[in-house]
Amino acid sequence: MTLEQLTSAIYNNIVSGLKGTNANVPMTHEHIEDAIIAERLAIIKEYMVKGLIPRKDLLVPIPCLTLECFPIERCPVSCGVVKPGTNYLHFEIPQVILDFGEEAIEYIGSANRQNPFKIYTDSAFIYNKFRTRRAHKPYVWVDMAANRNGKYDVYVFNTPIMKEITAVLIPKDPRQLSEFACCPDSGDYFSFFSADIEKRITEKFLRNYRQVVYLHQPSDNSIKP
Repeated sequence: MTLEQLTSAIYNNIVSGLKGTNANVPMTHEHIEDAIIAERLAIIKEYMVKGLIPRKDLLVPIPCLTLECFPIERCPVSCGVVKPGTNYLHFEIPQVILDFGEEAIEYIGSANRQNPFKIYTDSAFIYNKFRTRRAHKPYVWVDMAANRNGKYDVYVFNTPIMKEITAVLIPKDPRQLSEFACCPDSGDYFSFFSADIEKRITEKFLRNYRQVVYLHQPSDNSIKP
């Protein structure tokens, strides 16, 4: 089920559930979409605690990441790798679910997935030059602090100029995937949790809206459903 389909289903459920209550509460599809993303994350964390999370089913490939030259603005010159005034191969990826730790990003490397790069998500990338075997192999540093576009910056080292790179990851907000040309706007990223999401959000909205309606009605000492 796509985000649009799930949003429409929840919207219809809420409208049907509020019939006869004279509810006049502003409700937009964007509001419901935000609730869906938040509820999806909550459900994923619950499944992780129970050991039931289907991690492989949550992985999404992005095979069209275009490289560009870009300066590393957030890393101080003293880190030993970054040289002032130098540009590095760079691309962006969507934010990932940090609860998965290193497994949130399964692969970054060549477009054909035959050459995986070493992935660093912290400052340990500055010590890669001291590695015995892979010091000269390609590696990437993922800046896990969201940039101005709400995504993660990724910098590539020890590799010749490339046009595209592939990443396989677990996105935090699937809506960010639509900003990449090879990811469809109507991707199916919610099917596994759609039933739980629809039920929980519908109940929350109906409960909150009914409370608003009853607060603005005079009391007649009758028991409300």
